[in-house]
Amino acid sequence: MKKIHLICILFSLISFAQDDERQIKIDSILSALSKMKEDTAKVNMINRITFRRDPFYFEHDTRKKLILQSLAIARKIKYKKGEGYAHVCLGQYYAALYDKDKALAQYNKSLAIYTSLKIDVKIAQSYMYIGNIYADYNDYPKALIYYFKAVKINEQIKNYDNLVSNYGNIATVYNGLGDDKKTIQYGNLSIKYAKLIHWEPALISNYIMFGQLYIKQNNLKQAQQYIAEAYRLAVKNSDDNNIAVGLIGLGIIQQKKENYIEAITKLSESLQRFSSIGNSMGMATAHSELGLSYFLLYKTDKKKEYLAKSKYNLIQSNQLYIENELIDGLPENYLHLSKINEIEKNYKESLINFRLHTQFKDSIFNADKKETIKNLEDKREIEFRDKQLKINKLQIENKERQKWFLVAGLGFAIIIGGLLLYQSRKRKQSNLKLQLLNQNLDAKNLELDEANKAKTRFFSILNHDLRGPVANLVFFLQLQKESPEMLDEESIQRMQDKTMSGAENLLASMEDILQWSKSQMENFKPQPQQFQITTLFEDTKKHFSSVENIQFQFENPSNLALVTDENYLKTIVRNLTGNAIKALVDVQHPMIIWEAFQENGNTYLSITDNGKGATDEEFKALYDEKEVSGIKSGLGLHLIRDLAKAIDCKIKVDSKINEGTTITLKL
Repeated sequence: MKKIHLICILFSLISFAQDDERQIKIDSILSALSKMKEDTAKVNMINRITFRRDPFYFEHDTRKKLILQSLAIARKIKYKKGEGYAHVCLGQYYAALYDKDKALAQYNKSLAIYTSLKIDVKIAQSYMYIGNIYADYNDYPKALIYYFKAVKINEQIKNYDNLVSNYGNIATVYNGLGDDKKTIQYGNLSIKYAKLIHWEPALISNYIMFGQLYIKQNNLKQAQQYIAEAYRLAVKNSDDNNIAVGLIGLGIIQQKKENYIEAITKLSESLQRFSSIGNSMGMATAHSELGLSYFLLYKTDKKKEYLAKSKYNLIQSNQLYIENELIDGLPENYLHLSKINEIEKNYKESLINFRLHTQFKDSIFNADKKETIKNLEDKREIEFRDKQLKINKLQIENKERQKWFLVAGLGFAIIIGGLLLYQSRKRKQSNLKLQLLNQNLDAKNLELDEANKAKTRFFSILNHDLRGPVANLVFFLQLQKESPEMLDEESIQRMQDKTMSGAENLLASMEDILQWSKSQMENFKPQPQQFQITTLFEDTKKHFSSVENIQFQFENPSNLALVTDENYLKTIVRNLTGNAIKALVDVQHPMIIWEAFQENGNTYLSITDNGKGATDEEFKALYDEKEVSGIKSGLGLHLIRDLAKAIDCKIKVDSKINEGTTITLKL
């Protein structure tokens, strides 16, 4: 039942107007804006028309330019409320592009502004937008934290509109976590407030979610009631997408009741509606359920035409899933295709489809469960180590008790003098040896703990920076090898480009990982030697020679030399330069300056850019060794931190928002 939920999430991507009509509207809007005075009215107008996450309303570049224009005007006229709204719009813009970090940064800026202005309704909305980002990326604990913050404020101010969304979002998170009880609890709260304010679109979404939940529980009577009510309201509101979603739900219910002809009728009508509005993911789901229904009908009726229709619909579904780069629905489709091939006695094709079923199923399982399994294993290791420490402590306490009992016994048994005294001394010596052994064991445990931390950092880096590129490469290569007939020339070229890009990113990540892992080895030490800084600057200039839109300057007037590990320092300099390049996106006259100089007998290297600057929190990984997770390209600040520590290099950061950043290395 993931399929119905998936359609509900993706239906907002449907275009709301024909291209020509939309362009006329856009041109009219832009023309009107150009004639407006730069005041609060213009800021509010731009914010309202750019707030939508619908990517079809404006082209991305046009939308971003408008938002930045609104932000600039708001700052110029010191209109803080409009500035906060502009940051929300930028957050929506980056969320539509699936750029998690930039979206969160913008929402947090809006939250800071609204908090300073004490606008409760806007504070609650910012919390909700931040929660939405975490929910989109399956970070459910953080999503719930922000959703409940929003709920608390909206309940205080009695903002029922936002409470409908808040409780609906919370129910959706618990639904994703598989907690049916809490899904129903918070879904009913969303329904309660939606009925209070007569918000029927929200009722439709909740009813569909409940229908999905009860289908999963095989409670078809309850599922029928909720899906039918959602369908009725969708028809009333002329909501074509949710009409189609409702038809799929009703079709699946009839399928489970073994009313296959009625199921096919509902699903076929759903497919027609999804096709008319251009919802490709809805079409993929409808084709998949039609394929299954025809297959089940064939098993009862044995008509070859049903088998052919089943095969056709499953292939159509697979093509749509692959075009949209989603694999959730593929395993079941390939399994049914394998069974159809077996009935046709095409055993070779049956084996190929069964292998594809297994590969995609394993891929989904590994992506969903690998982190959970690892966390459970880590938890068991910690529990085992804690138990061992408790046992050691009890042994020491027991030996201490024995020592004091012995001393008391010697006081009462002094008549046997020398023999017992001798035994007492021997026991004391044994106890001391045991304490020393336990102290050594504690030291070994500390060493093991440090080794485990290094291993955790290493596997966390591998997990974030290598698993994704490798999985993409394997997926595309397998698809090209085993199902080439499903790809047209454009798809093949697009996948080849993605494969090449993924391989290049993978190679760069592997080079940085190898350099970092060398720095973590106990017996692997930096190899200091003297070299000219000019050589380092020339290497950096060559490495970034393909970057054409940024002006580089390398200043070394005293022609200085250094004694350190040249490879370590090169890697640090390259990563700092790469970070500076990223900070110069959308900056006019971008410039990066590397400078070498001496002060008080110390040699310094500094890099300066005229980018947007950043907060101290964003440079936290340079100083906090607990920061271990990977980033999108390479190891970034984590690599710089560990390599600098290995060569005794001190790092100082001076960054000012909208002015630029200077990072200085003291060697």
